[in-house]
Amino acid sequence: MPEAPVDENGTVLYFEDSGAPSGSSTYLTVVLLHGLLFHGAIFQNLVPHAASNNLRLVRVNMRDYPGSSGFSQEELDALTSGNLEKQAEAMKVQGQQIAAFLRHFAVTYDIPPTAQVDGKAVGGMALLTWSMSNNLAISLLAHAGSLAPETHDALAKYLRTVILFDPVAGSTCGVGLPQGAYHPFRDTSLSMEERVALAEVWLSYYFTPVHDLADATPERLNARTPLHEGGPAGQADPAKTPTLLRMTSEQREAVKDSGALLRSSLTILRVTPAVFRANFERALFDTRGVLPGLRVIYAWCDETMSDALYAGRFTTDRLREAQSEGTQIREIEFHKLEGCNHFPHWDHPEKVINLISSRA
Repeated sequence: MPEAPVDENGTVLYFEDSGAPSGSSTYLTVVLLHGLLFHGAIFQNLVPHAASNNLRLVRVNMRDYPGSSGFSQEELDALTSGNLEKQAEAMKVQGQQIAAFLRHFAVTYDIPPTAQVDGKAVGGMALLTWSMSNNLAISLLAHAGSLAPETHDALAKYLRTVILFDPVAGSTCGVGLPQGAYHPFRDTSLSMEERVALAEVWLSYYFTPVHDLADATPERLNARTPLHEGGPAGQADPAKTPTLLRMTSEQREAVKDSGALLRSSLTILRVTPAVFRANFERALFDTRGVLPGLRVIYAWCDETMSDALYAGRFTTDRLREAQSEGTQIREIEFHKLEGCNHFPHWDHPEKVINLISSRA
């Protein structure tokens, strides 16, 4: 079982590797991190497109998901403590473990380093974090200046792009949703078991499209409806059936881990928002010159849940403000995946591959 050590305490992360494209010395290695509930298998539809696009895809299972180390009680207690310093340190450690994974994989598998050929970047590594795992990319960037020298140097040599893939507002930006915006995890009329059961499908709904992040106002977001239930025109669109409802029961079971969600992912979601916000600011808008060559791509989906669209709107607004504040900020390139819900890697893998190939 392939696994990578990520600290000196025996912590490991499980991964699956599509392998290097045959005969290529310029391929891009893309490390994929999943969100809550669904693990690395949710990216499986991307794999058949990898080699033909000169990509090596590495699907990593986050802590507590199949094959990867769980959290100790001490680690969980720190996350639930309500103590900002303990929570901040716990999230910092998780980001550093991702950095350690990147270094381990790059060095162990001798991937080609980032280089320039005819003015174009080749080789190297991209980190794509989806949904809740964007907090790990943000944590990594926020604390990259305190990484061990050998890890920092490896990231400078190999990591050329971070793709923030349909981030969510709370655990990425540290901000709450506008009043009235619905999410099953916040539905107090449901038991926890009912919330999880509903969220599993609801997260994959297609909603009324928002064509520009500037239009992701509270009023617009709260007025959106599921397209498979009728949408704004009042007619159900079978092409917009939620992703999870088009999977077989066997497929659904093979890509999720409800136990990990209940054991640890929800615990991370409940970390004090100020911790996430501080990392968000430092990672993107007060970088202090750390990893200056790193590019950030913010990929958003126009038919995703409102939580993700609000995160995009908040990030664009914050970037505009930061550009006049005099701090060192990261250049962020926004890219819309049109006609996509929160699961484009399952429903529209070719669009995600094109994003990676053309932008990363």
